Amino acid sequence: MLRESIYKRYNPDVKHDHENSPAYWFIFNSDKLLINPKTDIKIPFIEDPKVFNNSMICKHYFGTLDGYPCICAEVSPETDAFDGMIFEDLRGLYDVLDEDLYLLAGRAVQIINWDKNHQYCGKCGTLTEIVADEMAKICPECGFINYTRISPAVIIAIIKNGKILMAKHSYGLKNRYALVAGFIEAGET
Repeated sequence: MLRESIYKRYNPDVKHDHENSPAYWFIFNSDKLLINPKTDIKIPFIEDPKVFNNSMICKHYFGTLDGYPCICAEVSPETDAFDGMIFEDLRGLYDVLDEDLYLLAGRAVQIINWDKNHQYCGKCGTLTEIVADEMAKICPECGFINYTRISPAVIIAIIKNGKILMAKHSYGLKNRYALVAGFIEAGET
């Protein structure tokens, strides 16, 4: 089934010029996303989550959705949700969030994990710094730049006689099925 592209609503960007305006806050605690189960949007749409100021590990602006800023943040593991909100596993929110918000939540957790896993330069071990005008980290010692990772993947739907082939996972949760898919390794066609 065809759907309209998220890029009709979402504009990726790294230059934040929307200070003091409401934003979509994708706040993660150990890979769990903060949601408000009492609202239709579910993602906190607020000006600034001041309640997390003391526990916020990092935050990144990553574009706009319908003209409103999208900001992802990570809070320390001992941080509790506030105001009736809860932290939920992202995979379990697939049927709960609007599809575009779910896609952005996936992008947000990847940015958070990139930030967490690239605190130090991979060449010389020096603490890295955020590059102001692009999604990158630079080593102030050797100048090595690390960008967010792009992981090419392939997925295929094999359909025959109105039926679709699904692969049963041999790991993790029992009875989980998916389309035939996988990441492409360097040099693989």
